[in-house]
Amino acid sequence: MLFTTRKGAKASELQSWGRSNGITELAIPRDIREVDALPVLGTGKLDYVTMGALAAA
Repeated sequence: MLFTTRKGAKASELQSWGRSNGITELAIPRDIREVDALPVLGTGKLDYVTMGALAAA
């Protein structure tokens, strides 16, 4: 799963890019979730607990 702020991000485009650049299929996420902003902690690091909750939803 990939969280991104890029509008219109598509897994098919990422997979196509990966194939043309020699990246294995296992290394490319198939589920892309668009968010307005990535959740961060007060320290500026990514908030993995919140991201886990978003992934479960």
